[in-house]
Amino acid sequence: DLNHTCGLNSDSAPNLMLQCWGLNDHGQTNVPTGSTNWRAMGVGRLHSCGINSTGTMFCFGDNSMGQLNFPAGYLWDQVSCTGYFCCAIMASNKSVVCWGDNSKGQ
Repeated sequence: DLNHTCGLNSDSAPNLMLQCWGLNDHGQTNVPTGSTNWRAMGVGRLHSCGINSTGTMFCFGDNSMGQLNFPAGYLWDQVSCTGYFCCAIMASNKSVVCWGDNSKGQ
């Protein structure tokens, strides 16, 4: 079950703001400052990830299963999170990469 969520707010169009709300006991709603134009986001059980307009990934919240440990040094197109893991599409070659909990082969 999820106790928080995030969304892209178009009130500041053409820029999209990433906003998160709800339970924040692991920092899962603490959107990183400094980037004001987001294009994708994903929400897991106790963590969140977002991709800004340059393709840079940010993940925040609980990291007990490695769910914040996305491969660094790449640009990203999309991200989807659930439970204690995330998967994302790399911008360079459209490969799908997953990280975090793999206890069930996910």
